[in-house]
Amino acid sequence: MVSIKSILKYHGVYEWLLVRISAVWMLLYIVYISIFIISANNLSYDKWYDFFSKNTTKIFSIMVLLSALNHAWIGMRHILEDYITLPVLRQLGVWITGSILFAYLFFGMIIIWSV
Repeated sequence: MVSIKSILKYHGVYEWLLVRISAVWMLLYIVYISIFIISANNLSYDKWYDFFSKNTTKIFSIMVLLSALNHAWIGMRHILEDYITLPVLRQLGVWITGSILFAYLFFGMIIIWSV
């Protein structure tokens, strides 16, 4: 019998699973925000502020931010590995992508926790 540990050892299956899990987190976040919008009678700045100042919304937003950045990292890395043949350009593309995603993470955390 094949153990789950031996299956997840390979990067292809592990990354496939991470992308699927991150997509589910993003879908749940969309449902969460949609339920808030549908249930609110008159949306105002105060209601939005109160909604996003809750710790549950902040934590959920950070988890979705991490999931989206992980999703983007895996996708962009595979695109760069598949279509850029020169190793120097590929490494440069991976470095630029990682730097941009890290900046998104840094500023996203600041924005989410400043509410």
